[in-house]
Amino acid sequence: MSVCKRCGKCCYLAVDGQLVKCRYLIRVGSMYHCWIFKSRLGTRLGNGHICSLRKNSKWDYPGCPLNTDKPIHPLFRDSISKEEDISWSKDSVDTGSLETR
Repeated sequence: MSVCKRCGKCCYLAVDGQLVKCRYLIRVGSMYHCWIFKSRLGTRLGNGHICSLRKNSKWDYPGCPLNTDKPIHPLFRDSISKEEDISWSKDSVDTGSLETR
């Protein structure tokens, strides 16, 4: 099992072609945390978005150790290619006891 880096990329919503931070996502130092983490699943976030488990996302995100060979989210495709993301493949990430999303 891979460990979430808490980068927050999977907690951004696509609204009118722009990335918008979830209103419950807060930055603490260099990491992001969900203000409602324990009760987040199924929460309506607006603009047709509902919070779900990261593993249920149909997208991968740049640099995410939880990627599973899905397409990179369209709004991130310009910033990184799948090949550049290879350094964070499932096999190259240390496993640990942190809770995954």
